[in-house]
Amino acid sequence: MPVEMREAELATLIESFNGAVAHLTATHDQLQGEVTRLQGELAGAQSQLHRAQELAALGEMAAGIAHEVRNPLGSIRLYAEALAQDLRDRPSECSVAERIVRCVTHLNAVVGDVLAFARELTLELETCEAKSLCDEAAELCAASVETAGVTLRVDAAGSLAEVKCDRGFLLQALANVIRNGCEAAGESDGERVVEVKACARLLRQADGTRREAIAFVVRDTGAGISDEVRGRIFNPFFTTRKTGTGLGLSIVHRIVDAHGGAVTIGNGTETGGGAVVELLLPTAGPVAHTDVEGLGTVEARLAQDARAQSVGGAAA
Repeated sequence: MPVEMREAELATLIESFNGAVAHLTATHDQLQGEVTRLQGELAGAQSQLHRAQELAALGEMAAGIAHEVRNPLGSIRLYAEALAQDLRDRPSECSVAERIVRCVTHLNAVVGDVLAFARELTLELETCEAKSLCDEAAELCAASVETAGVTLRVDAAGSLAEVKCDRGFLLQALANVIRNGCEAAGESDGERVVEVKACARLLRQADGTRREAIAFVVRDTGAGISDEVRGRIFNPFFTTRKTGTGLGLSIVHRIVDAHGGAVTIGNGTETGGGAVVELLLPTAGPVAHTDVEGLGTVEARLAQDARAQSVGGAAA
């Protein structure tokens, strides 16, 4: 065999070998990246499971305490109301009894929040239109809007999508977020506005897949949320307010989680933008992604990426 042919075959063999090595290296890097991603998702799932176990234990303890407190509170209120009635002709003493009644009423509300947080959520699912949920939640918050002196704007006209949810629980969650927004906006020195919106998103599920979702977005013009507070905001009994139990957002998180959804929280990007809270729930059917911009959340970016990939694939 001529030397030139042996050299040519050797060069071809080396080239093939180098190509195989490059392919294997690329495959290894790809698999390594996938392993890293899966490890991250596993760590996140383990963290959520650990948190769920802690919340369950805390809920059981809180429920036991709340039940023990509620019974004597009922008796105290009954006696205080009877005492106030007997002291109608003695205004000074009557006012003391009435203050006792008000304090008991406040404590009873705290106990109610604790029991709401601790109770097991049994969902009664029905198909609900996103727009009607926004409108009804806004009506439930009318008193908070008036007390805080804010303007509440509901913009869900473009979303006729439907979600399968427990209407009562979801309204409770959405109303809690709106009331928080009213309190934050009411403390602002500038514009006092709370906006409620329903729009399309993509929701990442536990197995890594993404599905159509509706985001109930509540944005306020308050001071926003610091990174330190954001890391603790869903912890039970944590609050930055002078009043309240700190259970509102914990209850919101439990309700949305029970629906297979997710809660995201951050700050608006616009001038004067305060906190932005999104309650993401899977839709009852397909929905067009007509509104994914503006908030800068993970889900919005995922939706934008998906749209870009779809357009690129169609163009190819």
